[in-house]
Amino acid sequence: MKLPDRATVQRALSGVLEPVLLLLSTAGKRIKTQWMFFIALPLFLITAVCAGFFPLDLELSDSLIHERAEKPSMYHFMKDISALGDFAGILVLCLSLMGAGKWLGRRRLVMAGLAGIMAASCSGLLNNVVKFSGRPRPKTRVEYHIADDFYGPQPGKRFYWGNSKYQSFASGHTTTAFGAAAGVGCVYPPLAVPLFAWASLVGFSRIYITVHYPSDVLAGAIIGLFIGIAFAMAARDILAKQNQLLKT
Repeated sequence: MKLPDRATVQRALSGVLEPVLLLLSTAGKRIKTQWMFFIALPLFLITAVCAGFFPLDLELSDSLIHERAEKPSMYHFMKDISALGDFAGILVLCLSLMGAGKWLGRRRLVMAGLAGIMAASCSGLLNNVVKFSGRPRPKTRVEYHIADDFYGPQPGKRFYWGNSKYQSFASGHTTTAFGAAAGVGCVYPPLAVPLFAWASLVGFSRIYITVHYPSDVLAGAIIGLFIGIAFAMAARDILAKQNQLLKT
């Protein structure tokens, strides 16, 4: 079997990287010029969520821990729902949309899939930084009899960032799910309702199986939503410019 030559490989890589870099730079410009909406507003909303839900987090999570013991079948069902928010599943979904768009000749669907991948990836990376806050998960708090607090990254101690048991805030599954839902749905509106319903269900499942508090999930949803909107707006800007070029 003959291997592709260097020029063919370079063209293939260019065809993949160019739209990714264009979308990334366009979204970055959006965030920079509209920082009040994309940075200040999400920070305000996350602060409000923390202030409003922190007093309720412990009571709700403790009740769910008891319910989990009484309803194991419901727990396992919600665990399966939670798995739908894995990044691998999001990647397959968005790549499938891009493939369908290519096959059907719908540039908007291709761009929606790409926006979904970029939004899920970037929101997930940002969420990993937020997890340095070191909040123990609900079941970790109960298991180790520790206080609900933000312990921060403390290498060499048990409250450190590398231990997933202390990565409760914010919910990564919820972040990437809402990032993908906003990235895809705001570019291709027919998919918005089912995708946001799926993202909400993933978020609820993370609370139900007691790996996150309600405030963790709401904060994750806010992060993912606004990053998804940024990439969706960037994708729409690119599509609008492409349409103008086709008309000239």
